[in-house]
Amino acid sequence: MFVAHTVLEDVGSVGDLWNRVPFDRPILSRYWRLSPDDVPETQQEVIDWLFAWWERIDAWVEDNRAMPDAQIEAAGLTPG
Repeated sequence: MFVAHTVLEDVGSVGDLWNRVPFDRPILSRYWRLSPDDVPETQQEVIDWLFAWWERIDAWVEDNRAMPDAQIEAAGLTPG
């Protein structure tokens, strides 16, 4: 399973997290659940596979971290 989220990118510790409550933006998340058969077998294949997934996750975060207020409101959330 891979998990991506927005808003928490700059949080480095529990103290940092606590200092940001309440959040000024909604936390968005995305989960990818994979079959064990999707995981490559050799070390180099796993390395390449993980880097590809990290690129995909980074792209998702970048696409969703700056969600416009109008889109937040349309989703029934409250912008900061």
